[in-house]
Amino acid sequence: MQACVDPYKYYIEVLIIYLFIGLNCSSQGEGNNSSNYLHVSFTLVDRINDSTTDELKENEFSRHSYDLNISSEYWKITKTWPNGSFTKTFCDGTNIYRLGSGPQDIESTCMILPGLYPHMDYTITVPWLAFCSARYLPTNNQLPALWLRTHSDAQAHIYNCQIESINGDSNNLPLNIRWIVSDERKKIALTNEFLNPYKAESLSQVINQKIDLTNGFISAYYHVDKYTNINNVFIPLIFSLDVYSVRHRNSKQHDKPQYKIVRQMIGTVDALRIIHDNLSLFDDAKSRLSLPLYIHDHRFKTPSGRPISYRSSNGWVIDTNSPIIKNAINQAIANEAIMKSYRFKHRFSMIILFLLIGGSILFVRLIFPVTNRRNEP
Repeated sequence: MQACVDPYKYYIEVLIIYLFIGLNCSSQGEGNNSSNYLHVSFTLVDRINDSTTDELKENEFSRHSYDLNISSEYWKITKTWPNGSFTKTFCDGTNIYRLGSGPQDIESTCMILPGLYPHMDYTITVPWLAFCSARYLPTNNQLPALWLRTHSDAQAHIYNCQIESINGDSNNLPLNIRWIVSDERKKIALTNEFLNPYKAESLSQVINQKIDLTNGFISAYYHVDKYTNINNVFIPLIFSLDVYSVRHRNSKQHDKPQYKIVRQMIGTVDALRIIHDNLSLFDDAKSRLSLPLYIHDHRFKTPSGRPISYRSSNGWVIDTNSPIIKNAINQAIANEAIMKSYRFKHRFSMIILFLLIGGSILFVRLIFPVTNRRNEP
């Protein structure tokens, strides 16, 4: 549904943004934007079907608050948790970085992902889809199931996507998306680039014949219900991701599945404003350098597909030729070789042990019958 924003509620914000924001801005320095950028505060509510009442309900962990900064090339999503901690996920146009807050006496565990898609959980991927996916979708028209764990659940990769952009322009943010089960996608799900091979779950629940996982079933529908146009840049104000299952069907209509929403994520923008400053991406890590950052770097993988990990006392390691990264790669490969050797020796030892036990049992069975016959009267 294509609805316009309430002009009284958003008039001041939209007018200011229209006059001053330059979303076609250039970058200045590493990870900073030299022009103004858009700041969005919004809330995401996740409601799940209660099997006892057959109604969508939320719990104490269902409501998520965000602050999001957007420029033409960069974005940063800050999620605040109920205990006051936060997670910051941002993109510098090449890679995606994630920094989590916590007690100052505990080192921060961070993550670097290559590319423009944040294959994380729904608390990041759904806001990203609504506000930050415009650069990704024109050349990547297939999306994993955002409501599943894309790195460990093969079912997240069995869908074809039908995408319609706002105002019909593929360079805009999406207006609606349908995730449709595909038999062809099932065949290649385990080879998906976002699926970590050492965490991949079995496809047994995917290849069965349940109606909600059969070819052509629409498993989810994302739709923008209200948006605004700011200097030809479309910003969603209300959006929803509806996840479907199937109701018990009438025997007379057994060929027509009746869709039932079993999960619904609704996002609502609370405020829009312009920030007259550079969009800083990397300064948050520098402010937490009382202890090193512990970084899982997915830009580099070991032969088994695991990311490398290392500690950094100087913030994010952007340069892929950094000695820190080279040492981490060499150490990861060496550790994996040691573990492979250990597993081989362990398996070989177990085989020898089983052979010895089996041989001993066979020897006893051969000897004792002869001994018993000799002792017979």
